[in-house]
Amino acid sequence: MKQKYVISKNDDNTSISIAEHSEVDKDVFARLCLETFLIEDLPKNLKNNPEELIGTFRTRNMFPPLDYAVRIADSLSQLLADDTRRIVEVKIDDKAEITERRAVAEKIAAEEAARTLKNGELDSILDSDAATATASKTKGK
Repeated sequence: MKQKYVISKNDDNTSISIAEHSEVDKDVFARLCLETFLIEDLPKNLKNNPEELIGTFRTRNMFPPLDYAVRIADSLSQLLADDTRRIVEVKIDDKAEITERRAVAEKIAAEEAARTLKNGELDSILDSDAATATASKTKGK
């Protein structure tokens, strides 16, 4: 599923709107939610305090997952810092995100397995498991 968040400033720079959209057909998005916040209500130190900013724009109606919220907070802080920009989009493709996470997890697992084999830890784990299994079988007799 693809999603996008459109963050925009109003004309007099007093408020920010965040619209959440979801793809309903190929390249066709439907708006799910629109939230508007006064800029004066947003945390002042946006770069060093993304958690507070995320807590401000996560609502009962719009509650993006944390990794998406971090991207939204980063884009929101960039938009507020740039007086020439009025709008920014954060596009998210769940399928691509999951594929990327799976690749990273597989790489980490392979590196850990290679490290374990290199250090001889696997042999000691197998020896320990074999000894435990043998001891369990002899206790049961």
